[in-house]
Amino acid sequence: MNTDNKHKNTSVPNHKEKILAQYEPDIAAKLLEFAETISRQDSDVFVFMSRKFCCLYDLLLSIGAPPVQKPIVSDKVLDLQTDFFKGKTVTIVDDIIICGTTIWKAKEKLLNDFGAKEVRTSVFCVNEKFWVKECIEPEYKAAVLSDDRSLTFCSSIVNSLSIAPRPYA
Repeated sequence: MNTDNKHKNTSVPNHKEKILAQYEPDIAAKLLEFAETISRQDSDVFVFMSRKFCCLYDLLLSIGAPPVQKPIVSDKVLDLQTDFFKGKTVTIVDDIIICGTTIWKAKEKLLNDFGAKEVRTSVFCVNEKFWVKECIEPEYKAAVLSDDRSLTFCSSIVNSLSIAPRPYA
């Protein structure tokens, strides 16, 4: 029996290939780089800003991206009264900045209301047409995309989530 791999059917994509095929090739590569980058960030806690990003992050983990090794909370915790963030270094993470007001408000709340020591921001991309740099300048962004490519990226997330469905709430 021949056990070498040269007779394997390579036309059937594996899970990782199916997921990454939903994105433009340069975006797919940058997504993996983004996941790697946030996994290496030195923060006490991470705030994931949207359900869509939480699902995307879970999807990236399912294809082998390295996990963040600190607590991750949803932005919904910002609606609570909590001392959890007091004196901590926090990284806000999101998939896209359109204008930047949502992340700016979260950062202000963490610093001024919750007493975080430091708040950093990491986003996959910013929309170059609508992004207000004076509002928020992320410490890390993997890409600056045109409005059309930003919309395509958001559609790609939804498409990739449909391949490997997970609870959205």
